[in-house]
Amino acid sequence: MKAVLKFDGGSRGNPGPSACAYEIDFDGEKICKGILLGEATNNYAEWMGLLNGLEELAEKTNPK
Repeated sequence: MKAVLKFDGGSRGNPGPSACAYEIDFDGEKICKGILLGEATNNYAEWMGLLNGLEELAEKTNPK
């Protein structure tokens, strides 16, 4: 089993309107998601891209 997580986040202004996104390649399946975050810094947006991607990956690898 191999998984690759790619993520990014940004804001227009710092702080400003922000968003993050992630892409997971997991056993031949590709999951892509974007999330609007509202008013935030670019650093927050980057971290939220990582956090949301890791949460999705954890759900995929450890289903309940």
